[in-house]
Amino acid sequence: MAIYTKPSDSSTARLTEAPIYGSSRIGVARLGSLYSSSTSHTAPTLGTVLPRITGARSYELTDHLGNVRATISDIAVKHGTEWDAELVTRTDYYPFGMIMDGRNEASGEHRYGYNGKENDNEVKGDGNSIDYGARILDPRVARWMSVDQLASAYPTQSAYCFVANTPLQAVDPDGRLIIFINGFHTGTAGREYWQRSRVVKSYTTYGWGIGTVRDDKTITERWDDNLMHRWNDYNAKYYDGSLGGALNTAITTAMNPQYIATSNLNPAVRGLAGLLQSRIDAADIFSKLEKDPNDPKKITETIKIIAHSMGVAYARGFVYGLAEYATKHGLDVSFEIEVDIASFQGSALPALTDIVDASFSMSGDEDWVANGKGSFNLLRLLSPSSVVPKAKEIPTKKGTGHGIWDYDVDEVAESKKP
Repeated sequence: MAIYTKPSDSSTARLTEAPIYGSSRIGVARLGSLYSSSTSHTAPTLGTVLPRITGARSYELTDHLGNVRATISDIAVKHGTEWDAELVTRTDYYPFGMIMDGRNEASGEHRYGYNGKENDNEVKGDGNSIDYGARILDPRVARWMSVDQLASAYPTQSAYCFVANTPLQAVDPDGRLIIFINGFHTGTAGREYWQRSRVVKSYTTYGWGIGTVRDDKTITERWDDNLMHRWNDYNAKYYDGSLGGALNTAITTAMNPQYIATSNLNPAVRGLAGLLQSRIDAADIFSKLEKDPNDPKKITETIKIIAHSMGVAYARGFVYGLAEYATKHGLDVSFEIEVDIASFQGSALPALTDIVDASFSMSGDEDWVANGKGSFNLLRLLSPSSVVPKAKEIPTKKGTGHGIWDYDVDEVAESKKP
C-alpha cells in the first residue's frame, strides 16, 4: 500500500512512498509527489503526472527465503570501466532474522528486511521487531510475541515457535490445509503411504587397529513432509483414495469377476466414496480453518489437494462435496490448487476448473500402471492414459514411472508459483 502525508498546517497531501510490483514487491519508490491541493480532489480528477526522479527508487535483492539482502537504486555508479547500480543498503542475518553486527550498512532507508517483512524500529531499535501482520517476531530470541492463532493445527509445536525451528529452509507457515489422497496400496494407506525407508551406506573408522567398519543406516524419507516444507504449510489431512487398496480389489473380484464394476477399479465408486466422506468431514474441516474476524463466512485459509493414482477419482468427489457444503452454508473459500499425479483412469477425470483455482497433472512416460505403457491388457483397458483433461501438464523427466517417489517434489512445489 502507498503512504501519503499531509501536514496539519496544510491542505496539500503528497504521495510519499509507493511499492513497485512485478509478481511480488520488488522495490519502493519515494516520490513526494503532489497528490491533492484540495480535500475534494481525488486521484482520477487530479490528473497528476508523476515525475521521473533519479534516486527515488530502490530495488530489492532477495534470497530463497525472501530476505532483503541488499537494495540498489536506479543511479549508475562507474567503477573503472564498469557501471554498477548504487548500493543503498546491505544486510546479513542470523538464522532467525537478527541483523549481524558489522555486516550491514545503509546510505538510505528501506523498511523491509527479514522474510521481506516490514521492520518496526520505533520501540526496540533497528531490525529487532518484525511485523508479520498477524503478530510480531523478535528475532533476538527467535520467538513470537503472541500466541499463534492456528496453534491447534500444530500440536507438536510451541505456540511461540517460529517456522518449526527450521529458519534456513522455511518462512512463517500460514496453516493452509493440504489434503493428501493416496492411490493403490497393499496395506500402507494414509500418512504411511507417503514415506519410504532406504539403506544408506555408512562407514565408521575405529582406532586401536580395528580400522574402518561398514555401518549402514536405514533412513526414513517423507514425500509429504518435503512438499509441506517447500510450501510452508503444515496443516495436513490424509485419505485413502483406493478404498482399501489391494484388499478391496481382491475381495470384490474374487467373489465374481463381474463385480469389478463395484470394486475400487471403477472410478465412479471411488468418486462416490470421496463425496460421501467429504459430506461427513466438511463441517469439521471448515470449522478449523481460519476466518476473517469481521466476516465469519469468509475463510482466509486456502485448501490444496494432492492426489496420486487411484486417489484422483476420490479427490473429484471429495472436492465436489466440500464445495457443495461451502455453497450450502454461504462460505467464501478458495480451493487454491490441485495436483493429480500418475492419475489412474485420468483421461476420464477432467479437472474441476470451475471449483479449483489451478489444476495440474503429472504423467510418467514409463508409467505401466496408469499411462497405458504396460503389457497387462486389463490395465491398458482400464487406464489408457493418465493425462487429466482441462489440467495444466507439469513436465516430468524421461523414464518417470508410476510410484509417488518417481515424481519430484520440487516440480510439484513450483506449480504453486504464479
